[in-house]
Amino acid sequence: MQIDTGIKETLDTIFAGVLVGGIDTSNKELMYKKRDVYKVALNRFIGRFKFCVFFEEYAIFWNLVKERGIKAFTRSNLELVLENNVDIILSSKYIDWSPWVSIQGRPTTDEEKFVAYKEKVLRAFDRLSNMYVDEDAYDAAIKVYIDWYTNQLQLETAQKMTLILTDGIKEKVKGRTKSYKGLADSQVYYREKQAIIESLREDNPRKDYATDTAWLEETLKNLNSSQDETRLFKTGIEPIDNSIKWIRRGRMYNILGAPKGGKTSLSNHLVAEALENGLNVAVWAVEGSSKDWEHKQEAHIIFKQYALNAFLNSQNLDNSNKNEGVIVVNSDSISNPSTLTQAEKEAVVSATTLLATDPKRGKLSFIEGTAYVEDFRDKILAHYKEINPFDVLVIDSPINFLSLTGKSSVERIKEAFINLGTFIGTGLPVKVACIVTSQIKQSAIDEVRKKTDAELSITSGGESAEVIRTPDETWGLFSTKESLKTGRIQIQSVASRHQGNFDSFYCKAHLGSSYFTYVPDVMDY
Repeated sequence: MQIDTGIKETLDTIFAGVLVGGIDTSNKELMYKKRDVYKVALNRFIGRFKFCVFFEEYAIFWNLVKERGIKAFTRSNLELVLENNVDIILSSKYIDWSPWVSIQGRPTTDEEKFVAYKEKVLRAFDRLSNMYVDEDAYDAAIKVYIDWYTNQLQLETAQKMTLILTDGIKEKVKGRTKSYKGLADSQVYYREKQAIIESLREDNPRKDYATDTAWLEETLKNLNSSQDETRLFKTGIEPIDNSIKWIRRGRMYNILGAPKGGKTSLSNHLVAEALENGLNVAVWAVEGSSKDWEHKQEAHIIFKQYALNAFLNSQNLDNSNKNEGVIVVNSDSISNPSTLTQAEKEAVVSATTLLATDPKRGKLSFIEGTAYVEDFRDKILAHYKEINPFDVLVIDSPINFLSLTGKSSVERIKEAFINLGTFIGTGLPVKVACIVTSQIKQSAIDEVRKKTDAELSITSGGESAEVIRTPDETWGLFSTKESLKTGRIQIQSVASRHQGNFDSFYCKAHLGSSYFTYVPDVMDY
């Protein structure tokens, strides 16, 4: 992309806000002023620019701050990084080498080009470190640049998609050359570029959820400990925990149920348990929306803070005369704040703040976009590396994956489950736990309704037996409209590879808050 003078000035403003390592320490006034802006600018920069959307020296600076997590680096740090990555820099698609093609009429060597470029980067670093911009100017520059970049990328995408449909193109992706040719590749290319554009939107969910260096170090330390590295967290539902002991890395957990039968609510309960145990979670809401999941997590936090004791004591939480201090805000209500009381609004604000900032909690992130069985692994891997190194992956639901190549529904579902089962164990930098949802066949639902002791089996999964065959653990949920109203949901063990085969039991649930528990004296009747 060609960068004109105005956009270069905009880029200078953006990076002046986040570069401080080359500042003149004798200029105390500048140091104090930059310090105050830096705290705000750095957070916004990291949250907003998840992908590299910069060129020349700015791409280098982005890589250090965002990709490598070096929030404050000196001139010597920068020089060392440059010298240790000569080959990568010389082959970078973000750098225009035309100004260094020749010197005094003769072709330049790679060494000469690199030396000249290194000096350019170091000069820019010194200049921007000592350049002051206020917060308003910084925010305005971000908006200007994003608008410009988005327009440029849309135009470039349209042009290249035409080439992909005819001659094909080659493009560097994460250091490798990737070929695109034909209709299917043009659609893949379009989705990749739209993902970048979507990440730049101001209202993009959880834009501030990039994992910081301290969190990553702690996670890696735990992984390298002498303890059982597969253990992650317990479900908080006693009969399940007594059976499987732990949710573990490298295993897939399938929640099987009827439509509107509590699958998503139970998945959110497990997400909340994972986050409370300091684990990072990524959610791909194929069937719903990320915003719904955010609200469910907020509702869960409110419920545990303000209503849990009353719930366990069997109080009617839907009663307007419930005890003072008990606050219940269903996830649906959070999306319509005009219906909330002042106390409920304050509870939502508190829950949202806790979800985003509590250092003891794991980080929650969302994978967006259409899920295709042919490329979903690439999207998940990119999210892991660029957004959130998650410990737990939740997909609701793989049965809704589409196909770029016209695969049938049965083929899509089978391929999705098989590939996902392999991917969580070998396709990511570390093994992760995976939670998925799927639907019970109507015939199986009818059978349970006729016979209360009827059990779900490998044939109970909708459209493909693979939804039960592949997961390591499968739990079947069953309820009626009446039992849903009272929060009484049956959970069954479905025969699977690692299943402890617990006896069927009834769970006490508050679906509006995605909270599940087991209370024997209440539920065993």
